[in-house]
Amino acid sequence: MSAIGERLKIERLRLGMSQEDFAAKAGVSRRTQTNYETGERVPDAALLAAVALLGVDIQFVVLGLRHPAQLSSEQNDILDAYAAASPPVRGAALAALRSESTPLAPPPTSRLDPQSAILHGEVEQVRKKG
Repeated sequence: MSAIGERLKIERLRLGMSQEDFAAKAGVSRRTQTNYETGERVPDAALLAAVALLGVDIQFVVLGLRHPAQLSSEQNDILDAYAAASPPVRGAALAALRSESTPLAPPPTSRLDPQSAILHGEVEQVRKKG
């Protein structure tokens, strides 16, 4: 895998896009995108301009340098570690990060039945008899 191809793939994954979706939006075939990512081909300026409109950091793809205003040092460290990781580790890391970003389910709307509630600790209850 070429350095440019590897960084192009990192950017595609950062944007959460499949090869097929990314290729379609960039105006190339999935096979061409695969060739870019594996180093079989080098992307030309027209492709780089197209993917820049998708949010790809072109400076990173071409030079390997992140624009400091775009990412924190922690984000850069994470991306560098991801780039150096094996595919299984990358998959596990993405799964872990995505599980944390899933919105929480709304709290249940049903009311708690006081007769079935289990209380722990010291509880005092006063009822009016009527």
